[in-house]
Amino acid sequence: MMLKKILPLIIIVFSLTGWNNNEPNEYLIQPVDFTQVKFEDNFWLPRIKTNRNVSIPTALQKCVE
Repeated sequence: MMLKKILPLIIIVFSLTGWNNNEPNEYLIQPVDFTQVKFEDNFWLPRIKTNRNVSIPTALQKCVE
């Protein structure tokens, strides 16, 4: 009875983690050094600049106060 409840969960976990013998042992996403990462788009770049120029200095000033 308990096995009927747990077995589907085990199957889902193994299928999501990719634990089978048919897949190579390589990740699809490879890590890169953080110094190689550059934001040059119109979405993240303005937000990063706002944090650097406004949010972080304001937070540090509040710590001093």
